[in-house]
Amino acid sequence: MPRPPRPAPVLTPEAADHYLPLTASAAYLGMHRDTLRRAIDRGELPARKFGPRGDLRIRRRDLDAWGIPA
Repeated sequence: MPRPPRPAPVLTPEAADHYLPLTASAAYLGMHRDTLRRAIDRGELPARKFGPRGDLRIRRRDLDAWGIPA
């Protein structure tokens, strides 16, 4: 039986300092998570590791700044 889709995170202005998981961050910007992972690996997008598995999370304000075309 397939899993039901996860609801999108609620992103309010007060949540700018909240960290989003990699998949939610990719959905927020409308791109693939591997694109974000490459940007993190190149040092273009800051991210932190959380939890015992080292899950990557990205601050929303960093996503907003990085997602704006130059």
